[in-house]
Amino acid sequence: MKYCKKCNTEKDNSEFYTCNARKDGLQIYCKDCISKNVKLNYQKNKKALVKKQRGYNIFNKYGITETDYNKMLSSQHGRCAICRSKEIKRRGAKYFNIDHCHSTGKVRGLLCHDCNIILGKLNDDIGMCKKIISYLSF
Repeated sequence: MKYCKKCNTEKDNSEFYTCNARKDGLQIYCKDCISKNVKLNYQKNKKALVKKQRGYNIFNKYGITETDYNKMLSSQHGRCAICRSKEIKRRGAKYFNIDHCHSTGKVRGLLCHDCNIILGKLNDDIGMCKKIISYLSF
């Protein structure tokens, strides 16, 4: 049995996470108290944590920083690189899609949802794009 210093309750050792730095090998707070604290901390700092996670995600996936994204958006005048719309065209989305070449990984620009879907369906095939242009010109 171990005493939790947060909720002032004695609980079974299985109610505590392990901690190699402590003599008894257990955390000083029980799992319930740690869980409540993590949830509370997330709610207090949700905006900052989400922004930080977005930064990690775009860097890991595309190799660009949030600053790079903002520079691209500014250079495109806040518009889609293809259709020039200022609308993202996806319910709930806050950011344009980061378009990249799937074979090289090189980032090409920022696209609205619709243009990104179209490019994805075409598999970046220039020949298919030419066929579509030909068809529409008919």
